[in-house]
Amino acid sequence: MRFEDGIWGDKLYQRAAEGLVRCYLSLKERGLAPDKDQEPDYSNMSAAEKKKAKAKARKAAKKAQKEKEEEEKAQEEEKKAQKRAEEQAALENGDTNLKRRQERLNRPIPVDEDPKGLKLAAKDPLVESAKVVSTLVCNAPRAVNSQVLAFDVALERGKVLLALQAVVRGARLGEHAPDMTEQEPTDHITTNTAEKEQGVAPGAMPPAIAIRLVRLALRI
Repeated sequence: MRFEDGIWGDKLYQRAAEGLVRCYLSLKERGLAPDKDQEPDYSNMSAAEKKKAKAKARKAAKKAQKEKEEEEKAQEEEKKAQKRAEEQAALENGDTNLKRRQERLNRPIPVDEDPKGLKLAAKDPLVESAKVVSTLVCNAPRAVNSQVLAFDVALERGKVLLALQAVVRGARLGEHAPDMTEQEPTDHITTNTAEKEQGVAPGAMPPAIAIRLVRLALRI
C-alpha cells in the first residue's frame, strides 16, 4: 500500500513522465498538418467557397485514409489465410508437430485499432501533456524537473500565470534541489544545511528555473 501511495512520485515514474511529455511537445512542435502542396489555394476564395473547399478536402482525406486502411486490412487477411492454408497442408501430410500451432492460429487474435498510432497522435498533445504534468507536480513537487516541465507545458499552452507559478515554485526549491536522478531531501532543514556547507546562499534559484524565468520575461 505504501508503494502504491508513492508510485506517482517515484524517480522512475518521473523519468518516464518526462519522456512522455517531451514526446508530446515534440508532436506539438512538428504538427500533423497535411501536405501544403496538396492543399488548394484559398487566397482567391470567398469565405463560403473556402469553407466548402475545406470541407471537401477533409472528406477526401477521410475517404483516402479509409481506403488505405481497408487495403492494408485485406492484405493482412490474405497473408493470414495463406499461412493457415500452409499449416493445414502440413497437418494433412502427417506433420503432428503443428497441432499446437494450429490451435493457436484458431484462437481469436486481438485487433489493434490504431496500429500506427494515428488516433493517439491526433489527440491534442498539450492537453495530454498537461494531465501528465499535473500528476507529476502533485506527487513530486520538490523535483526541479517537475517544475521545469510544468513551465514548458504552460508556456506552450499560452498559460503565462501557470508558467509563472512553476517558476516561483522552482525558485523556492534552492539550487541544490533534487532533479529526477537524485533522491529528494527528507526536509527543508536538510536542504538549507547542504547549501550552507557548499557555500551557496539558501534559496538560490536552480539554473534550469533561472533560464525559464528569462524565457518568461522575453515572452511577456
